[in-house]
Amino acid sequence: MGRTSWPRNPLLFVIGGVLLPFVFYCLGYQSCQVAETDSVEGLQSLVNSLIEEKKEMETNLEASNAKMNADIQLMLRAAEAGRAVGELNADTCRDVFGPLGKGGMGELSQESVNMHCGNAAGACQDLQDFTGLSNDEFSKRMRRKGRFHFEGEHAFWNPQSKTELAWYYTTSIDYLFANVLHSVENFAANYVSKKEFEPVLEYSGGTGNNVIEIAKRGIRTHYFGVGMAEYHFAQYRVLRHGVEDMVEFKRPYSAKTGWKFDPITDPLPQDGSLGSILAIDVLEHIPDYHLVVEAMVKSIRVGGVIIERSPFNEESVEGDGVDLRVHLHFKKTMEEAMGPNMKLVFGNGSLNIWKRET
Repeated sequence: MGRTSWPRNPLLFVIGGVLLPFVFYCLGYQSCQVAETDSVEGLQSLVNSLIEEKKEMETNLEASNAKMNADIQLMLRAAEAGRAVGELNADTCRDVFGPLGKGGMGELSQESVNMHCGNAAGACQDLQDFTGLSNDEFSKRMRRKGRFHFEGEHAFWNPQSKTELAWYYTTSIDYLFANVLHSVENFAANYVSKKEFEPVLEYSGGTGNNVIEIAKRGIRTHYFGVGMAEYHFAQYRVLRHGVEDMVEFKRPYSAKTGWKFDPITDPLPQDGSLGSILAIDVLEHIPDYHLVVEAMVKSIRVGGVIIERSPFNEESVEGDGVDLRVHLHFKKTMEEAMGPNMKLVFGNGSLNIWKRET
């Protein structure tokens, strides 16, 4: 005789045991009322209402299950990190926080790191020299092992507001090691390496690859980034590569902002003085990204361009909660954010080029 097959989720068993009798009772009770009034429309309305209630309960149940599964995964990782109490120490606790698969690549093999570094215009060697780390110390961070992944860093600090999320990006160390693997965006660099498009602002310029490449071609560039470690590393690289006369660094604070954190006012003058802006892999990290885009549009002259790549999260946050994940869900489409003065003149599924026409 076979074993009784119980539901996989005990919550479904409990809810089914409570909900179904209630539904049958309601149907019986309401059917009597309908019979008294002889209203077919009333019965149909009741059925529709019960269907909607069922859908709402299923939605709430799915959300509850998702959170429960996430909590279970975190507990399992904690248990795996310290299988026995005697093995628990600071490092095993730290390694509970690692890649979650929500933004960018997960842990990398050394072969993968070597491949990316080969396309990164010398940035990896620059970073090892900048940090002074040994080969083994540097490799762990470049491979994004465990706690050295920026998603683990995000999970550890667990930002609870837009300002805390901005501070996470400002102070992140792991993003420095992640972004150094980005290669030069040759298509974008080639497009804006013309006098008509200078000065070129790279908004959130990472480790400086694009700025340095464009500056070497004799085009004036501006670098902006909120990450303190990345900012100083980019300055180091600009000096090391001898293009300091062609690169102007913009900060997220100045006398114009009252020396308060402001990622818009200093880098985006909103006076039509910029020829072009690169915003590659950045807008999807900004909760109110459309406000930044509006300021970008006002900052470039007519005929200027904004080149962006923005891999937003396809999954929205449930309810009215603020999205504080690594990759955010867009509130507005890029076309809506760009507004009527901008026209999409190129898009290949990765990079998009928007031109200011009026």
